[in-house]
Amino acid sequence: MNNGETPSTTTIKVIVRHSATCKKDYPGRSQYYEDCNCRKHLYIYENGEDRTICANTRIWKTAEAFAREQWDLRDPVKRKLREIEEREAAKAAAEAAEAAAAQAAKTMTVLVATDRWLSAQKGVKKGTTTQHQQMVNRVRAWAEANGIEMVADVTANNLDEWRGKWDPDAEEPYNQMGLTTQRNFQNYLKSIFEYVVGLGSFLERSPAAGLKSIKAESEDAEPLSSSQFDFLMAVIEPFCAMQTGVLHNLAAELEAEYLLQRWAGLRIGDAVALPRTGLVGSRITLTTEKTGAHIKDRTIPDFVAAKLAALPEDRPGFRKEYFFWPKGVTLLNTDSLKATWELYIRSMNPFLQFVDELGKPMRFHSHMLRDTFAVELLLQDVPCAFASAA
Repeated sequence: MNNGETPSTTTIKVIVRHSATCKKDYPGRSQYYEDCNCRKHLYIYENGEDRTICANTRIWKTAEAFAREQWDLRDPVKRKLREIEEREAAKAAAEAAEAAAAQAAKTMTVLVATDRWLSAQKGVKKGTTTQHQQMVNRVRAWAEANGIEMVADVTANNLDEWRGKWDPDAEEPYNQMGLTTQRNFQNYLKSIFEYVVGLGSFLERSPAAGLKSIKAESEDAEPLSSSQFDFLMAVIEPFCAMQTGVLHNLAAELEAEYLLQRWAGLRIGDAVALPRTGLVGSRITLTTEKTGAHIKDRTIPDFVAAKLAALPEDRPGFRKEYFFWPKGVTLLNTDSLKATWELYIRSMNPFLQFVDELGKPMRFHSHMLRDTFAVELLLQDVPCAFASAA
């Protein structure tokens, strides 16, 4: 192929570089001979210089096609068309990427999303890590109960409906939250979905973004009077005698748990997770779940220590390493452990009928025992910080 020279003085043509054998057998063949099996090259002259490049073929027609490609690279019209084609290809690739992102949202499950969020929370205290896991467990339990598998199926509407069911007396454990816990949990919920949005491929907008803020609960202490606490302890045995199932044989555990909270000032989660190794004589040692505070050798009355020690290690249904941990609750799942005990405690309310100072009905909950401990310390001029550290 000899295109001659263009007005731009550019020449591109196919030539042959004959092998030694070809030259010997056919000495008269020129560099433009098309039918031999020798390697084909392109002779290129442009910008006042010439050069030769290999066409990577022994076939003349293939070399000619390569020469045409070289001409096309230099043709301004075809170059413009090629730019248009490249822009169209880039646009198509962007649309494909957008479609892939939309599809990705349909393939990321709530389980995977919450797992990735947990993994991203680096460098936090052990207590906070436990709290993160508890919050994630609530999300997963809700999603499973409502048949929501994919993160893209979580909507602002179903999150708003879910929030309306949060209550200390809610039927489902994952909905059982006081106002302060609700407020904290909603913040975590927003954090989880904002994290997924930040990944850039799964959600365009957080379905939790529009949830209205929850006002902080007024932390008014609700201590029990001496007579109320005595009545609570007196009701335990007749209450359990009237129950069926686990509660029927739970009187000793309830008594020990109430005494521990009342005289050690522990939160319910810390009290029921206390291992037997955490009690030495009349002193308890533990790390609190909520704040990670380390309580070392806190003294409790001898009769409370004796009540704990009287719970046999080989009781049916309980783990021998703990005072209050049922075998049916997975180890390290403190969220389920706490929810189990809160259910036991709430079931006593119909038998108590407590009223406050104004004569209004007062629902009993375990934190009242911690409040009773704290108020008594204040009456004894012990700094409030001591109680809050528990």
